[in-house]
Amino acid sequence: MGRYPGVMLEQVSPTMSPYVFFEIGRARVVPFFEKPLTSFVHDWLERRDQLGGYTDNRPRAVRCVHPLVTLLEKLDALSRRYARETLEPDGFARHYEDAAHVIRALASLPAAPQSPRALADEMLGENDLAAIPSPDEPALVLDDAARRTAVEQALARIKGMFWGPRIPVEEACATIREWIRENPRMNKRLHEKNRVGEFKERRGSRKLRGSRSGSRLFFCPLALR
Repeated sequence: MGRYPGVMLEQVSPTMSPYVFFEIGRARVVPFFEKPLTSFVHDWLERRDQLGGYTDNRPRAVRCVHPLVTLLEKLDALSRRYARETLEPDGFARHYEDAAHVIRALASLPAAPQSPRALADEMLGENDLAAIPSPDEPALVLDDAARRTAVEQALARIKGMFWGPRIPVEEACATIREWIRENPRMNKRLHEKNRVGEFKERRGSRKLRGSRSGSRLFFCPLALR
């Protein structure tokens, strides 16, 4: 693994990695919509009318997987990871706020070509999901005192990863439960828990299906002189 030299690394919060991690692999890439990408550097130059002195290499139409896919994946992860006998909340606690933010932003995003239920059914059939939690899912009710405390402590540990107003975990859970109730049949268990093991085994050896799967890559536009 190669790394670029850094500056002010000693000021990076312990909860943050002192480098950009590129996670590249096979994942679901549909439905998607195209968005232009920019960077703080380009925006800074543009505000000062200095961008003309640099190569504007910002991508104009990047295919971004629809956040509804991300939402379903995060709900699936919450359902599975919270239920594990050995709880490791640091690996999933952020999904509560992430899912709540996606739900609150859905109305302002381009419409997905499928309803949440139809997309969930398709993802379940292709082993992209193991389950969609019901409103009374333990991970969304958090009535186990010990597990709730563990989740809250994990969220406190990663607070440096967030900026702006936070969504308390209780409020995030309420937002998620309400969204599940509002979507027809989304509050019906979609995949039995006793098949999660089968899901993991099949997912590891699944074949890619046409153009539904591909590589997800984070782009970091740079200003080049």
